[in-house]
Amino acid sequence: MKSNILIVEGGGWIARKSTGRPRTRFFGFAAVIWLAVSLCAAPVFMGRGLSSWGYLEFLGIAVLVAQGVLIILTTLFFLLERPRTRTELQRDPGHDVRKLY
Repeated sequence: MKSNILIVEGGGWIARKSTGRPRTRFFGFAAVIWLAVSLCAAPVFMGRGLSSWGYLEFLGIAVLVAQGVLIILTTLFFLLERPRTRTELQRDPGHDVRKLY
């Protein structure tokens, strides 16, 4: 018995290509998030001389150094990383799932 219904394999999906730099995006996002931590650590240094520094000031220096490292890594990856192309499958907005055509 023959059927008149044709089911198309992969129907309802559109393949889209996008390019990006994933490492640059990751380290840029991490640098922006870490900026909030660095801004909280910055007031530790205000109005104190070098002789009165304790472990809290050195922890603040470590936080600021980590911020600098993240900014440097973001810049290096922006300059050196090649854009990657990837194919994403997205649902076709004009396709009705209930219809098998």
